[in-house]
Amino acid sequence: MIVIKVRKNPGVARDQVLSLLDDDERDNIYPSLGQNILWSLTGELEVLDYIEFKDDRAYITDKGKKRLEDYEAGLTAEEIRALKS
Repeated sequence: MIVIKVRKNPGVARDQVLSLLDDDERDNIYPSLGQNILWSLTGELEVLDYIEFKDDRAYITDKGKKRLEDYEAGLTAEEIRALKS
C-alpha cells in the first residue's frame, strides 16, 4: 500500500507518507501504523529499491514500478477495488 501511495503522490515528504493512508489503512491492521513503524517500513522499501528518497521526498523506483505492475497483474478485480488502486 505504501508503494501504491508513493506512486500516486511522487515527491511526498517522508514525514507525510502516513497522512496518505486513511483511518482504515492505518488502524485496521496489527500493529496499527504509526510514524515509527512507517519509517521502518519505508526504510525497508528503500533497501529493496522499491522507493527512494531524494531530499527527504519519496519516489517509486523503476524496480518498484515493475514489482507493483507484476503484483497488480495477478490481482482479481475485487482485490484491486479493495486496494483502491
